[in-house]
Amino acid sequence: MNRLLLDTLADNEFHKWATRHEQYAVTNLGRVISMKRETPRVLRPWYHTDGYERVSLYWPNGKRKEYVHRLVGKAFFPGYF
Repeated sequence: MNRLLLDTLADNEFHKWATRHEQYAVTNLGRVISMKRETPRVLRPWYHTDGYERVSLYWPNGKRKEYVHRLVGKAFFPGYF
């Protein structure tokens, strides 16, 4: 595990990799961490008009806007989606 990633996590926070891409990690507290650079970077979410937090992720086929709660659900609850 990347030591820099561990430094960005809180004491009661743990991560799992995003299901479709290994350049992003999702924490149990709903933070999305980009591992694309040398140092991990916590992505800043924004609120969609429906009230849910979203982040922009860059996949091989282009940019996608993902809901944070769906990323957490896919990572921590098998069979959620």
